[in-house]
Amino acid sequence: MPAAGLGLPALIDRELAAVAGRSHLADLWSREVRYLPPAVRRDIRRVMRETARAYLALRRSAGRAAPYAQVKIVDDRDVEVPRGTVGEIVAAGEHVVLGYWKQPEATAEAVRAGWMHTGDGGYMDERGYVYVVDRIKDMIIPAARTSTRSRSRTSSPSTRPSPRWR
Repeated sequence: MPAAGLGLPALIDRELAAVAGRSHLADLWSREVRYLPPAVRRDIRRVMRETARAYLALRRSAGRAAPYAQVKIVDDRDVEVPRGTVGEIVAAGEHVVLGYWKQPEATAEAVRAGWMHTGDGGYMDERGYVYVVDRIKDMIIPAARTSTRSRSRTSSPSTRPSPRWR
């Protein structure tokens, strides 16, 4: 019996099968769970669906900071914002670039107070997972709502090369 028979989306079954070689949920269901009372089976289905949703949501994240790295989200004044709030992703640690070669102005703009400003807009969830939203220069912040040009753009972007790289 495929795991999709548990009430799980077929996508979850395919994801689990891709990771494990085959779906262990189907094996578990056929050997153990089917003998449990219906109320317990409903609870198991609910927990499996919630776990699958959480797993797929985490796949959209860029991950958490490595043990040797520090990552935080800051506003335009370099003040850390609350979790879940969109701001600029900054990083610090021995692995972070010290500056741009022979470009002191660019280095001063990007590296401030020991933090490398990536230029990427994003947010961090309660567990420390970072989600990239867009480039800061592409973000439009009207009043109290953050939007991105890529989401509000109606036509396709220009494919002409930048004059800087000609």
